[in-house]
Amino acid sequence: MRRDYPRFNFPTIFIFGLLFFRFFSPGISLAEGLELPRIPLSGFQITADRLWKFFDISGPPVFFDAAREAVKLLEVPPEKKILETHQAVIFPPLSGVSRNYETTATDSLSFSILSLNFWLLPWPVPINQEERIDKFSDIVQAEKPDFVVLQEVWLFSYFERIGPILEDYWRVTPQPGIYNQTGLLIYSRWKPEAADYGFFGISPEHNFIEIFANKGYLRARFCLGGKSFDVLSSHIYSGRVKFDGNDIPDRQIQGLKILTASTSIPVLIGADLNTAVPDLQKLDSGHFVMETDLVSSTKAKSNDPKIDYILGRKPDGCRMTIETRVIREPLVSDHLPVFGKIRLEFSTIEPR
Repeated sequence: MRRDYPRFNFPTIFIFGLLFFRFFSPGISLAEGLELPRIPLSGFQITADRLWKFFDISGPPVFFDAAREAVKLLEVPPEKKILETHQAVIFPPLSGVSRNYETTATDSLSFSILSLNFWLLPWPVPINQEERIDKFSDIVQAEKPDFVVLQEVWLFSYFERIGPILEDYWRVTPQPGIYNQTGLLIYSRWKPEAADYGFFGISPEHNFIEIFANKGYLRARFCLGGKSFDVLSSHIYSGRVKFDGNDIPDRQIQGLKILTASTSIPVLIGADLNTAVPDLQKLDSGHFVMETDLVSSTKAKSNDPKIDYILGRKPDGCRMTIETRVIREPLVSDHLPVFGKIRLEFSTIEPR
């Protein structure tokens, strides 16, 4: 059924206000001279009919004439899987304590990683945030991971709240802004050498929430024992929505493959891929090193297929093993944390 809205009604003003903030607002200085990165407006014209698909509401509204063809959104060409890259921000440990780098050359490395979709969304969507963050502290104390990679931490107030729990860890975030545009964070006991982040493309089929909750990656590079490697946190689009004949999650996983294939050093990935194991294995084609537990569900209150993973990408001359288990108690999110122990064995690798 077609819905006709009067000009300048509240839903229209609200929608275009959000779109203006998301795409047209200037950089906002919030901390230490850092700016919220602006998204360049190279895009395509979109009609009201197609725009309405963003909001998952049946039937196109009639927008006021001046805005009907004026809305511009950013579309990534099929050949570009990753949209933009930015320099990430590296914060020192709050405690001032940090592990020293291993200076002695080694042929093997072993460490642990904890990955969690934390479901820390703005009010009123999630529930019991404070209680869940306190329980997360219990997991950190019990497991003592070397790396922590988080997804869906959308507000920097949550980043500040988590800080004391991981006070001995270096912290990697996207550029501070009104909110965490990727929802991703990385914590490490060792100081990163460099860090960046990027976004997957927005298509006309993305729903309204996904316009603001950008999916992408956050990556940090380390060097231990003379060996370099990357740690990466990522979050893939939720929902099997097609664009140009391909599921959006599939396109984004292909983008993740391109990203991890672009370097000749090992890559460790903690991610909510929103993709079941059989679908991931079809897309993988031997690209990733899979974790040992591909059976256990990572959804807190269901027996849905596993969608949260710790994966790797190894170059020639490196052997990688990833032993994982799902942490079921305490309950800290609508997803279950995945804890992994990683071992890298090197022969001869020339870091890129």
